[in-house]
Amino acid sequence: MINDNDNHAKNNISKVVAEFLIKYSIVMKDQSKIERVTKRIEEERSFYSHLLVYLAVNGFLMVSDLMSNGASWWYYPALGWGIGLLSHWMRVFGPSWFPQKQWEKKRFEQLMNEDAESGL
Repeated sequence: MINDNDNHAKNNISKVVAEFLIKYSIVMKDQSKIERVTKRIEEERSFYSHLLVYLAVNGFLMVSDLMSNGASWWYYPALGWGIGLLSHWMRVFGPSWFPQKQWEKKRFEQLMNEDAESGL
């Protein structure tokens, strides 16, 4: 009789553990997705902040330059900064062939494999 109760208790514990692991797995998948989406939102917010500052500063430089008498120069900083802004846009919204995204994916897979091999 004791063995039947022990087996029944072990089965109940196994079911509880299995249910917990299934729920935990779902939570972990959702958590991973939440982290990816949060990171994506942060990247987009960062780009739009960069764009807003670019427009404000270069608008001020353009107005200042146009109000002064002399050769125009405002487009030099606008062009230089614009190259950086374009690079930022490519990293956030650009095509998948942009090297940064490929490198990140490759590096992520490499680190995941190293962790799996080391037993972490």
